[in-house]
Amino acid sequence: MAKPISSKPIPKLIATLDKLKTTLNPLPTSYIADKEDDYLKNVYATMLASVIAAKGIISDDENRLFSLLLTSIGLNKDPNYYINNVNEISEKEAKTFIQGLDTSAKQANFLFEALLLARIHSPINEVQIQLLNETLSFWSLKSQHVEKITFWAEIILGIQTFDKMTDLRKKVQVTTQTEEGLTYVTLHVQKHQIVRPQTV
Repeated sequence: MAKPISSKPIPKLIATLDKLKTTLNPLPTSYIADKEDDYLKNVYATMLASVIAAKGIISDDENRLFSLLLTSIGLNKDPNYYINNVNEISEKEAKTFIQGLDTSAKQANFLFEALLLARIHSPINEVQIQLLNETLSFWSLKSQHVEKITFWAEIILGIQTFDKMTDLRKKVQVTTQTEEGLTYVTLHVQKHQIVRPQTV
């Protein structure tokens, strides 16, 4: 009679194989990987961590994607290092981050990666929207640019498909307001239309 095999090692093996995904299937190199020094990249990573920390409980999907993004940026610290430092970001570091992303391409890259993190596991929440709006208020990204970034984030996550591109404005509305020569971009997200994305 065949001896039954214990299933106890299986969860550990599954976890090991899952962890390998971040090593064997890395994301393409981040746009800022070779354009900023390690100090700014670490602040950048902490700002990304704030997006998922805003939900309170971090899912496996969010943690895995964050790990992949850290590797693509060229950082090798554990994701928890950045997540635990979210509440420790100083005014100086925040200023360095805002001013350091001094081109629309760098700003767009952050918004794109932040949106991926915000929506990989569940609908974006009010705290995340406020956080992204506060960040965008320092920059001058055009509303059309923000819409395209949002759309491509949805494509990557499987939330959006090409045949629904005309419905983008129904899901994410972007308004602009000009004060003292500065243009502020604000995101208005209809959360109930966001469906559960595919797992990375």
